[in-house]
Amino acid sequence: MCGALFEALSPRLAAWGLSVPTAGLAALLLVSLVPFVLTTLPLLAIVTLKRGAWPRPREWFQGYSWMAAMYLVSASDRVGER
Repeated sequence: MCGALFEALSPRLAAWGLSVPTAGLAALLLVSLVPFVLTTLPLLAIVTLKRGAWPRPREWFQGYSWMAAMYLVSASDRVGER
């Protein structure tokens, strides 16, 4: 799924005027957040709903922002391999 998103997003960003390497980096950084959202948000939703509350995006981001940073750093590290 992430590969398909990257392949769709990268040329579109380049068409908007970004250079090809910059478009690739931007697409990679944006797509790297997809697995983060798909893995942490459902887990948080289950835990908070079991407590009888609704998940709050601000609390979710504050609690897991370090993990999002790791996904972004990992993605930017892969740029040199491309």
